[in-house]
Amino acid sequence: MRVTSIVSLTLFIILVALVFISPFSYRQHLQNFLYQTIAPFLETGNAISQHLGGVRGNLKRLDELERANEQLERENEQLRTANALLRNLQGEVSRLDQALGFEARSPFQLVPARVIARDSASWWSTCTINRGKRDGVEPDMAVVTEGGLVGKIATAANSVSIVLLISDESLRVSVSVEGTPEQGIL
Repeated sequence: MRVTSIVSLTLFIILVALVFISPFSYRQHLQNFLYQTIAPFLETGNAISQHLGGVRGNLKRLDELERANEQLERENEQLRTANALLRNLQGEVSRLDQALGFEARSPFQLVPARVIARDSASWWSTCTINRGKRDGVEPDMAVVTEGGLVGKIATAANSVSIVLLISDESLRVSVSVEGTPEQGIL
């Protein structure tokens, strides 16, 4: 050991011995002085400890908030998907509602049908519907929607039919001008 270490240790032992052999009031006065001296360090240490605890708590809370945010984002995406599906269904219901209203208002006997195929080579001239001869569909029957004429049945099989669309230039339809006796071919 070094000489300074031995001297420091000896002084410390002497101070401790003096404190133990000194009268109670002196020890209390010395204790008060010691607490007054180290009180700022204790307060600073306590404040730092509380601050670090608060930071630790805030970091933990920040992690919880990030997890909650991720969960909310997933739920938001699911709700957006469900909302888009419901909007599509609402559009379909509206379209079907219009079709039912059209069928009820029409003076003709209508057979509801759905387009089930379109040929990519001739998409502007033909389409296939899910109704045929067993449903009472025959060639040259008109195909209409609430918007007007769509085309006519070109070929009718047992359960499907080919519709020649009005956009095909080979389709010829007899027409009359409303309110006049004039007739023609469209």
